[in-house]
Order: sequence, then C-alpha cells, then structure tokens
Amino acid sequence: MSKKERQKKEKKLINFSLLFSAVVILIEFLLSFASKSNTLLMDSVFDIADLLLVGVLALIIPLIYGPITEKKPFGGAQIESVFVIIKNGFLLLVTIYSIISNVKIILEGGRNDLDYNIIVLAEVLILIISVLVYGMMSKVTTKELNTPVIKTEILTWKQNMFWTFGVGFTFFLQRFFGAFHIEFITPYLDPGIAVFLASFMIFEPVKLIISALKNILLIAPESKIFNEIKRIIDKEVKNTKFKVTFHEIVQTGRKLWIDVYFKSSDEDLNINELKNVKKQTEEILKRKFEEIDIEFIPDI
Repeated sequence: MSKKERQKKEKKLINFSLLFSAVVILIEFLLSFASKSNTLLMDSVFDIADLLLVGVLALIIPLIYGPITEKKPFGGAQIESVFVIIKNGFLLLVTIYSIISNVKIILEGGRNDLDYNIIVLAEVLILIISVLVYGMMSKVTTKELNTPVIKTEILTWKQNMFWTFGVGFTFFLQRFFGAFHIEFITPYLDPGIAVFLASFMIFEPVKLIISALKNILLIAPESKIFNEIKRIIDKEVKNTKFKVTFHEIVQTGRKLWIDVYFKSSDEDLNINELKNVKKQTEEILKRKFEEIDIEFIPDI
C-alpha cells in the first residue's frame, strides 16, 4: 500500500469514528438530562472534547505524512506522538476527575432522583453503536493501517463498549434489589459504577502516553522490536566482509530510524556489496514494520 493510499484510508477511518462519536454524544447529552445521571453527563462532556480532538486530527493527518526536509529531519512523525499524548492525557484527566467527583457524591449519601429505565436505554443504544464501530474498525485495520492514532481510536471504542455494558447491566439489575432487600445500595449505584469503571480505565492511556513520550525523546523502541531488528540486521551482514559495531534504533510515531555502524575487513570499501546488504535488509524489515529508514554508516 502506497503512502497516499494509507493516508486516504486512515482519514476515512477517522471520519467514520467522528460520525458515530457525534451520534453517541447526542444520545448521552439528551438522555443525561432526562435521567439526571451524572455518569451519562460526564460521558457526554468527555466525548464532546474527544470529538473536537479527533476533528483536529482529521485535519492534521496530511502533516503526519509530511516529507523529510532539512528543517524537518523527522518529517511529521513527531506530530502524531504529540497528538497521542494530548488525547490520552485528556482521557486520563477526565477519568481522575470522574473518580474524585463521584467519590464526593458517595460521601454525601448518593442520589435518589435518577430514572434508571432511561439510563439503561441510553447505555444499550451506546453499547450497540460501540460494538459495531469497534468491530468494523478492528476488521478493516490491517497491519499497515495499525498506526498509533488508529490504535487510540479503537481503544476509545473498546473502553466505550466495556463501560456501557458494565453501567447498563448494573442499572438493569437495580430493579431486582428490592427482592433481595439490598435497595439501600441504590443511591450509591450511579457514582459507585462510575468510580469502579474509571479505576480500570486509567492504565491504558498511561501506557500510550509513556510510549509517545519515548518517541518524542527518541528513546529506543521496546526490547522485543529492538532485538528483532538487531537480529535481522546481524543475520544479513553475517556472511559479508562487514562487521556491525553498533545499532542505533529510534522510533518517532509510526516510523523507525535505523543507523547501522560497521567496519569492513577490506581496506577498500566494496560499495556494490554494501548496497546489496542494505537493499536486502531493508526489504526484510519492510515486511515486518510499517515504515523504516535504514542507513549503513562506516565506523571510522
């Protein structure tokens, strides 16, 4: 798949996600007022902000695919990492705020003025949309399209799925509390579920933020990727007159930058042999990784 085709397909996926995000926000916003649910209202506030961020992303996708120049030696690769940090940072802040505000409601005695039937209806509608969007995005996202931005979008819909299922199912069970003489739990149900699910939502954004920070700081990729690249390079160089002295591997967004420092057993460098080694190594790496830039540098 060419870079232009990948850019076009990525933008289509983002627009697809945007469209259904708008539908979910409309459901959450209207039914939060009808049900007086803090959980639905917080969801709608988060999703509105998320929609704005994804809208900005749709506009900057061409910049991510920008060419390498003297002024921009990494092209637009760093833009993607910055976006991932902003989006997941916002998700993290909203999650923490949700926990704090709902713990406060619990300490104040909970709430008794909610319409649970409307909340269940809202959660069922959102769950259906989330399952459909998550399923379709996961299905069409090939290895070449599995970029940090698309991963973040798929993660958002996955979280929506689990969140709405948990909330909807628990509120549905609320109607049976009387039969088991546990109706005293009811006032704490809405804020309690919000705190419980938000606690589990903290970890994924943190992992994505750490990964994006590593990209911005030009830190080597995770050990598994680093060792795999190193193994491929060493294997291709093994039966040549070159000996690898150092591997310099960094990742910015979706692109890997690889500098291979080497020494030659001959006093005169065989350019044709070096070209062949580079070509073969590059072809193998491109089958495994989305975007790479590899250079062989004499260690003198």
